[in-house]
Amino acid sequence: MNRRRYRIGTFNLKNLQDPETIFYQRKKYTLEQYKKKIAWSAAQMDRLRADIIGCQEVFSKKALEDVLKKTDGYSVGDLYMAPSSDLQKPDCALVSKLPVQHIEMIEDFPASINAVIPTRTGVRQITKFSRPILKATIDLKGRNIVVYVVHFKSQRPMVPSTEDEMFKDHAIGAMKSSMVRLYEATALRHLIQDDLVKKPYQPLLVLGDFNDDHQTPSRDIILGPEPWALWKESYQRAYYDYRLYSSQAAHLRTVGAQSETTYSFNTKDYSLDDVLVSNHFHFSNPHRIGYVEKTMVFNDHLVDETVEPIAGYDPSSDHGQVVAQIYLERSNARPLTNRDKRKRPPTRLPKPSL
Repeated sequence: MNRRRYRIGTFNLKNLQDPETIFYQRKKYTLEQYKKKIAWSAAQMDRLRADIIGCQEVFSKKALEDVLKKTDGYSVGDLYMAPSSDLQKPDCALVSKLPVQHIEMIEDFPASINAVIPTRTGVRQITKFSRPILKATIDLKGRNIVVYVVHFKSQRPMVPSTEDEMFKDHAIGAMKSSMVRLYEATALRHLIQDDLVKKPYQPLLVLGDFNDDHQTPSRDIILGPEPWALWKESYQRAYYDYRLYSSQAAHLRTVGAQSETTYSFNTKDYSLDDVLVSNHFHFSNPHRIGYVEKTMVFNDHLVDETVEPIAGYDPSSDHGQVVAQIYLERSNARPLTNRDKRKRPPTRLPKPSL
């Protein structure tokens, strides 16, 4: 079958854990609550109809297997997960109907990252992602693509329990939390850049809960620098090949929702979850292998509990799900010319030129 369309999604499962098993020090599901959560998660996964799904907040591989068993369109054999060393933190996982060639969990920042955050007495070194990221190589119609699944640090202020979480201390804690996300974004960008430089013909996707909205510094870091509109086309091409693009910006149309909201809290709507694509899938790239045909945001279950408190147990996720539908035009991009091969990302931003 000459299949052309593939769906790529991201799904924060909100603390998917076994029944009667503590998570985050004090919380746990009763067996009845667990059954409801598995049923809702399975039904929602079937709604996505995605060929590849990046999952976040997975405490238990067995619980995710139970979700897949309950679905109509997936099986346990579609699950790929490599548990991290910290069993107290949730992991990322991959559900793929396409063949997975390689999978690994990345906990440590690249050696090129020197990250520190301030403390009361000095600074503290940050050497790891707050939650390990998953990296996989997947076979898409005979062509390998790299897929990252990520879940960045939450926006909760990093304030020690001995301090008053108000005003000055709250401001410092929020600043530290933002710094961690910025470092995580920088570390991920370094990994992505290495991939795109070493294998420029290999498409790349990032599926995740970034815990920051569009057009924030951390999201911009992941996407990479954008060329100025006034620059010569040759300068611009050197940037485009190494940039990523939000599927919600690169798509031809958005369907399935009135907005791009994937999280609601305290009367505010956010778009924290996204599917990012490399230039191989951008419609404006004349040498693309495909393009994002449409983006779907599944957010009809979202409730802002600070405005509408929910009575009883709610098994749904507190995040919306994003699915990008990619239309694959060909499995291979046109080889670069010798002149193109000499092009590399500029080491510094050139001056604007007409």
